[in-house]
Amino acid sequence: MSVTYAVAWQEPDGSVSSGRLELGTDALVLEGRRGGSGVRRTFPYREMTALRIARGSADRLQGRPTLVVDLAEVGELRLAGVAQPGIVSELAGRLASLR
Repeated sequence: MSVTYAVAWQEPDGSVSSGRLELGTDALVLEGRRGGSGVRRTFPYREMTALRIARGSADRLQGRPTLVVDLAEVGELRLAGVAQPGIVSELAGRLASLR
């Protein structure tokens, strides 16, 4: 059984979406809505080069606590919890063990 979270995310190109994050066997899967369209994105764990919790307001997504995931040669993926305030620390720990 996979673990899922309600999140908002910002992709390396700057686009923002909201929906659910699933920690799959080999990849993080994001599925939700961007504007009026559905979106599904997959980010393999092997492409994640670093994880950090955003400390400054400029790094946060929509002012929320945010996990910044550095993706090899692509840029940064920002993840913020929607309904769960402690999601960022929990998610950082889970992703660190999966990389």
